[in-house]
Amino acid sequence: MSRSPFAAQLDMVQATLAGLLKSAGFSRHGRSFNRRTEDGLVQVVNLETGRPALGTVPPLPPDLAHLARDLSGRFTINLGVHVKEIWDNDNAVPPGTIIQDQHCQIRTRLAELYRLPDAWWPLDQPPHVLALDIGRRMSAMGLPFLDRFGTRAAIIRGWVAFNDDELLLSSRARVDVALLLAMRGETAGATRLLGEQAKATPLRGHADYVRALARKLGLGELPE
Repeated sequence: MSRSPFAAQLDMVQATLAGLLKSAGFSRHGRSFNRRTEDGLVQVVNLETGRPALGTVPPLPPDLAHLARDLSGRFTINLGVHVKEIWDNDNAVPPGTIIQDQHCQIRTRLAELYRLPDAWWPLDQPPHVLALDIGRRMSAMGLPFLDRFGTRAAIIRGWVAFNDDELLLSSRARVDVALLLAMRGETAGATRLLGEQAKATPLRGHADYVRALARKLGLGELPE
């Protein structure tokens, strides 16, 4: 089957970006690039193609609103950091040898770092123009974001503060950092973060999950 014109356009954009990402230590796997920075810690850059709208659908939550849009002929850049032990805590099935952005605990789109109103770039522009724009943005903010969270120590040190003070990307940053702390034997810090999460969430089911996680990690009962 011949490739669509949009797929061919994205191939050319990706081929140009591949040099930048290769020099930063990433290896290519289809539309995704992986970089291992520690054992069990893999960073991801993914080029996602937009899809046609689903048609008439009930109102969707904000994180799925893009499914109601016609995004054919557009693409976005996903960034992520996968930490094996955090994934394993909630998932019985390993992600496989190639990590995709949906396997990541730290996730964003390049456009989110720039606070752009639309995360999707149209593919009706010349590929070299798109590649130049994306390459500049990756060098200025995308790769520095990933570098900032390139180790477990860096995630422990900065992931919660990033979400609290800079840009809210995750509502469970405290849970993820608490898991890392508990596995390092730093139980006081893990207990504090899980306690903060349980008190802050308005969702009873999530609070119950956090309390159960504290027990599973051997931290005992969290204060009410």
